[in-house]
Amino acid sequence: KDEGAKASYDGKDITATIKTIKNLDLKHIGTYKYIYSITYKKQEKNVERTIKVIDEVPPVIKINGRDKIVLATGRTYDDPGATATDNYDGDITKKIKVDTSQVNTNAVGVYKVTYTVADSSGNEATAERVVDVRQAGGPNQRIAVLNYHFFYEESEKNICRESICEHMDRFREQLNYLRDNNFYAVPMDEYIGWMYGEIDLPEKSVLITVDGASSDVAKDCAMHAAAMRPKYLNKDSVPTEEVEKEREILKEQAMNEGKPEQIAAKMVEGRIRKFYEEICLEEQSFVKDSDSKVREYVKANGGVITSMVRFEVGEGMEKREENFAEEVAKQMK
Repeated sequence: KDEGAKASYDGKDITATIKTIKNLDLKHIGTYKYIYSITYKKQEKNVERTIKVIDEVPPVIKINGRDKIVLATGRTYDDPGATATDNYDGDITKKIKVDTSQVNTNAVGVYKVTYTVADSSGNEATAERVVDVRQAGGPNQRIAVLNYHFFYEESEKNICRESICEHMDRFREQLNYLRDNNFYAVPMDEYIGWMYGEIDLPEKSVLITVDGASSDVAKDCAMHAAAMRPKYLNKDSVPTEEVEKEREILKEQAMNEGKPEQIAAKMVEGRIRKFYEEICLEEQSFVKDSDSKVREYVKANGGVITSMVRFEVGEGMEKREENFAEEVAKQMK
């Protein structure tokens, strides 16, 4: 906003006679002048005001793909790049400088890739991508996945199981990539979470990794987990606070039954074993052979279960879980 000018002659205010010549373009960077001109009693006077239009708004960098990339050791890092736009210069993607010098895919660690760009006015912007390099998985690792897709049919008022064929091509592609490239030993809950974000997976999934044994053994374990619904892989994975809470409940129950303290303690330990059998995959009786526990079945086939994740979504599935378990058990016979 122009603040204008004032003029006087011999103590008389003659500001009203000032003429202003404006030369200003706010849409373009540059140096402009306002000229204030006055002619009074055949005398002329000009005064100039210099106006500089500058750009102080930094550009915006947008990283292509994910802001965190996870790689197995030994893999090649191919940077997906980024784009940059500026309020004045427009597309300045070609000016981006990418620094990948910190990334070392031969060593486990978390590294940063830095993107820097400056517009014609010198305003800079930076962005970072995290590259998480993890230890490659072993060549004997087997992955088994069991997926069920449920939908509600209003007309039939029941829960139905639908084929997941439309999802499996991409899903198999991801699993084959893990297998063929000895992919990093990613925590399975993280991997499942990623898959649910990237692929339109169904509402019930089981993902199990087994080292040493065959893919059929891993599949059997996945089928078992789908049917029997274990919450944890083994005793060690059960949170201590959950065990202690259950122990207190069982102790109170035994004492209420009028049992002496020593007998009550033994009863509690026996019931804790039962507790583990209900919630731990390895401690459960194998559905194909009730005389063996799941861990015994896997061990007999030369393997060990290294991880398990189960996902269920939807109240309807909970209501029909008993029938679903029976269905899976029948498929395994």
